[in-house]
Amino acid sequence: MNNADAQLINGMPCDEELLEDLGRVQWATARLHFTMRDTLNLLHVEPSDAPFDETLGGVKKTLRNLAASAGAARIVEWADGIGGEAIDVRNAVAHAVTITAEDGRQALITTRKHGGSRLDRDALRETTALLIQAARDLTTARDAEQPTKSQAPKGDS
Repeated sequence: MNNADAQLINGMPCDEELLEDLGRVQWATARLHFTMRDTLNLLHVEPSDAPFDETLGGVKKTLRNLAASAGAARIVEWADGIGGEAIDVRNAVAHAVTITAEDGRQALITTRKHGGSRLDRDALRETTALLIQAARDLTTARDAEQPTKSQAPKGDS
């Protein structure tokens, strides 16, 4: 990275206290996406490293439909319950916009569709926890439906 890029990045107005937790939301999202993709591939009987391009919401819909067709009720329940909730809460973070808040600090606020509320560290950590729990619950549902060994990321089972 050149010096001009470093200055541009380091000079971006932001709330430094939120950056680590925003990163955790993204990481937990990626892990959930992996768990969903892996479950979908198991239902398709494809390897977990098969090419994959679906969005988080798209894979949830595809996974739910395939699970319903396969009679995998626990996975359908997951998609209709905590899976959908986790994706909705994550989307609120992903689609948040920056503002200069009344206290003069840079802040993130969810869109009106997602409640129009300011995101703080607690909200981001709660989002991360929900995403992790959703991945764990999907692994449990998948294992209950599939007699095969789970390929969930380490720490999610």
